[in-house]
Amino acid sequence: MNANPVNLKLNKIFTIAECIVAGIFTLIFLTLFILTGACLLRSCICMAWLLFMLYHLIFKENKQSYVICLAEILIISPIVLFLSLWAPIMINTHFAFRYPFQKSYIEIFSGDDTFDYFPDKLPDDVKNYRLDHFPSIMQGDGYTTVSFEASDDVLEQYTELYSAGAVYTCKVRELSGGSVMINENGANNTNKYADVHMSESFRKKCSDNAKVYIMYNSETSHRSSYTSAVVIDSEHNLIEFSKIG
Repeated sequence: MNANPVNLKLNKIFTIAECIVAGIFTLIFLTLFILTGACLLRSCICMAWLLFMLYHLIFKENKQSYVICLAEILIISPIVLFLSLWAPIMINTHFAFRYPFQKSYIEIFSGDDTFDYFPDKLPDDVKNYRLDHFPSIMQGDGYTTVSFEASDDVLEQYTELYSAGAVYTCKVRELSGGSVMINENGANNTNKYADVHMSESFRKKCSDNAKVYIMYNSETSHRSSYTSAVVIDSEHNLIEFSKIG
């Protein structure tokens, strides 16, 4: 018994429509992945959806029911939209061209103050760029770090800029378990701590004599994790910008 031509036509139309919807989501998440390094899992989910529909369109002679196609669009689309509202679980990337896009994307979920003490744009010809981002989850504190190698001139400019505005200055070797006791007058006569997060890869290369410029430390907590810092290692021409919280 031959299939109803009307149903076949509807099947093809709705299969094509689902391919278009899946393709739009795939394009969005792939673009975000290329520009920021985030959304890889979401890209894979949408790409699997798209490939599945293309398979039905090309090889199954439009036997995918238009009712099923419509149901899949109505079920999968809200799920994908819901996924898009999640903060990026983790971003690790080594491509410096992504930096301005990463800033904009992370600020959407983590707040405009995340990059307050980070550079607006990267210096020319930086090497070994790395961004690590982990969002705050429940009661846990997230972090964002950006590190790279730069020329002597860049290090001098950053040293002059950040030393002038630092709340407290110390050396990496003075950090005990990633923390240092501080106050805004520069003397260690309080019980207030600042936590400084350094990425593992940066710490392995960083000198113990590298300078740590603490740019911001929350005043609302006795022991606060909300700290912004800049670590400058003139010995190895390394810089890392760090934000906890």
